[in-house]
Amino acid sequence: MTEARDGMTEEGLVALRRDLSSKEEALELLARMFTEAGRAVDSERILVGLRAREEEVSTAMGFGFAIPHTKSAAASQASVAYLSLNQAIQWSDEPVRQVLSIIVPEDGADTHLRILAELARRLVDEEFRDRLNSAETSAEVVELLGS
Repeated sequence: MTEARDGMTEEGLVALRRDLSSKEEALELLARMFTEAGRAVDSERILVGLRAREEEVSTAMGFGFAIPHTKSAAASQASVAYLSLNQAIQWSDEPVRQVLSIIVPEDGADTHLRILAELARRLVDEEFRDRLNSAETSAEVVELLGS
């Protein structure tokens, strides 16, 4: 993903093989990750945005993936986080084991759509999904998203 090379993701935005029991726990973790990595100034505002998007329509996209995303004034830069789970959680009506989350600043509508489309396109590729799923380290995920 070209954008990842430009600093969209980093090791602090990757959480591998976590034990979570719900979509809400996943969204909370992602919001904290963005804030702790300095990509957002307020994790609660990011969480509110992610929840609101999920209320519109589920971001589960098949293949065991979800792509929760939000535009927010709390986002300091466009960023992508990755979360893999040891056990699938119910994400509306689909089981999900891998989550790619996107945040962009409020005025980043074009960037937001470009990143979302690129991730969705890449996730259709079974080899890409398998490589992401089998990544052993955060650095591998960052490299894969940046390729």
